[in-house]
Amino acid sequence: KTTLGVKKHEFSIHGGVGTDFGTLGFSTGLKYKYKPFTKFDIRFLLEVEIEGRDYNSVYNQFPILPILAGLNYEYRFNNISSMFMDLGVGMNIPLDKSKNHRLNYDDNTYINYYYNYQNGFTISYETGIVYNDFMFSCKLAYSLNDFTEQYYYNEDIYDWHYDSDNEENYFLTLRLGYRF
Repeated sequence: KTTLGVKKHEFSIHGGVGTDFGTLGFSTGLKYKYKPFTKFDIRFLLEVEIEGRDYNSVYNQFPILPILAGLNYEYRFNNISSMFMDLGVGMNIPLDKSKNHRLNYDDNTYINYYYNYQNGFTISYETGIVYNDFMFSCKLAYSLNDFTEQYYYNEDIYDWHYDSDNEENYFLTLRLGYRF
């Protein structure tokens, strides 16, 4: 009996569409996998990706750049097909760190909001199948970012209010990839 192994070094590119359970978005990225063990098909992975969403909405929408490290397991069925699972954790960098929003009311008053996002934390799980070096997968990512919020009522009233909080995002993506 022979055992089918996985490559010691592997690069792959990925792209897909997803949702944060409110709006649609996209993701695109690169992965590098390294197999340090000869006996096991477990590999270390590094991933850099861009998750873009409709960040013209008021809440929960801003593009991020996750930089993840983690583990990959791949089970080969034969020479051309396999299934895989990836688990990654790391930081994310907001690509648009500040966001302005104006909320209007019926009585001609409005509130101007200014959000400033800090670097955050991301954890992701991806599972999929491989056929002839094409990868079809589903990925769920959870991100947490701190932000500060400044707001004031009307332009002529300079009554500034400051607040800080954190924002959680879930992003489910269907992805297509190719490995080298």
